[in-house]
Amino acid sequence: MEQIPKSVLSAIFSNLSKAAEKQDHPDESKIFEKLSGEYWKPDPANGGLDALKAGIEIDLSDNYAGVSSMADDLLDSGTQRCVKWGNKVSSIQRSLLSRYASKGEAIFEDKNLYVCEACGFIALSEDFPELCPICKAPASRFSRVK
Repeated sequence: MEQIPKSVLSAIFSNLSKAAEKQDHPDESKIFEKLSGEYWKPDPANGGLDALKAGIEIDLSDNYAGVSSMADDLLDSGTQRCVKWGNKVSSIQRSLLSRYASKGEAIFEDKNLYVCEACGFIALSEDFPELCPICKAPASRFSRVK
């Protein structure tokens, strides 16, 4: 049986935490949030930021193009929209990682990190974005990353 990567478990527990919070189950939300943190720890064996940047580059150069081609063949407009959003979000992630590599923690000075729950857009700003520039989701769809 294949083992689930820790980063995937962290994402699953993080999503469960958000769902429990939205359904007004604060105790369960805290438990899932704690579990998410247990699985989301830097692992030098995974290559850290360099591996993350390399993965984003592969997504941008190969993976999105492959999925887009399949969606074209199937006339699947929903998947095409997801590919378009994913490509934009990955480009923004690449830019943020580049800025983080050059500035370090100073990048967060007087700013917070927000993630659009609808499409994954990442915003670095003082307050919640009013509207997602990628998918047009309202501010209520953003979560602040702690």
